[in-house]
Amino acid sequence: MKGLFAISISTKMSKVNTIGEVPLYLRITLDGQRTEISMNNWISKNNWDQNVRRVKGPGAKKLNLYIEDEISYVREIKRELDREGTNYDVSDIRNKYLGVSTNEEVYLLEKHKAHIQYMERMEGISYAPKTRLGFNTAYQHLIKFIQLNYQTSDIHINKVDQGFIREYEVYLRRDSGLNHNTATKYLKQLKKIVNECLNDGLITKNPFHKMKLGYKATNKEALTDEELQLLIKKEFKLEKLNRVKDIFVFCCLTGLSYVDVKNLTKANLFYLDNDVTIIKGNRSKTDQKYVAYLLPESRKILAKYENHPECIQKGVLLPVISNQKMNDMLKEIAAILEIDKNVTCHISRYTFITTVAISNGITQPITAAIAGHSSTRMTEAYTKLNEMEVIKQMQTLESKY
Repeated sequence: MKGLFAISISTKMSKVNTIGEVPLYLRITLDGQRTEISMNNWISKNNWDQNVRRVKGPGAKKLNLYIEDEISYVREIKRELDREGTNYDVSDIRNKYLGVSTNEEVYLLEKHKAHIQYMERMEGISYAPKTRLGFNTAYQHLIKFIQLNYQTSDIHINKVDQGFIREYEVYLRRDSGLNHNTATKYLKQLKKIVNECLNDGLITKNPFHKMKLGYKATNKEALTDEELQLLIKKEFKLEKLNRVKDIFVFCCLTGLSYVDVKNLTKANLFYLDNDVTIIKGNRSKTDQKYVAYLLPESRKILAKYENHPECIQKGVLLPVISNQKMNDMLKEIAAILEIDKNVTCHISRYTFITTVAISNGITQPITAAIAGHSSTRMTEAYTKLNEMEVIKQMQTLESKY
């Protein structure tokens, strides 16, 4: 039977970031020995209640429930070790929590899988489902790479050196045929796993040291104002095409993403004076707050589907179908209207930012607030000068020069 055992939650005020957030840590004490594990959660330093060692403020209930679950998980680990009747210390509890047995038996895929399982427990709190699916795809690539290059089912974490990383990059780019940015995304996910091993003291050398993983700028395509107006005015004979068109136009005029529009309910609607209607909420992907103004066409679309059976049954504002079916039908719509672009759900955000907002004089800070961007730098990535915009703005100088 072990002696003093305690679990607590703490913050690292010394690690406060530029926006006043601090990281949360799970602290385990056993027989005078202590270990701390990052919970991969950052909160405003003003939202930490030191007296009860819990979070307060917006979103606190969900995060505190997760904290209780993790504390219960650690207690169950200790009970399991007690039942086994073997000698153990605080590092054994830590390693079981992290999904590894001992420092000598840390394997890459085992660690990667443990991280995905952690993301599942944190889904809806710190991670969106899409983020977890991305890590799962990276995990599948690693399995194939290790089997192909090492003829084994897993590899010791100490064997993940720069040679391993470079060969993995070759596999992603050449053998899997991925483009630069997709390959970089998977390499950065591997780097996250490696950094966790570093932080947990499972390895001492960082194989990514001095290795630069940068994304290449991409040409973000958007509909022109003429194409958007053509889409708004078009009425199709098939109801399913009209529905997809309406939802896509709604995204273009509000700046909301597919998943955020899919999740819209009456709770997101706010009616102000002078018949002004806005939508407020938090982006599913980043939990960043957004506010969207409903233009007349947007209000018209909402009114059109107010009594739609699917909306009533699900309690949502719009009858949004699956992303895949939306994209398939959008390609069909683009072909009918002779729009020579890869029209997808995601192009609607580019269209809002460039064509609807920036091109019509909406400032970048306001556009960022509508789009739910944490800074105007993110908005700048969507904006691009085109030939017609240069002509349009330069013509205003004709009378002067």
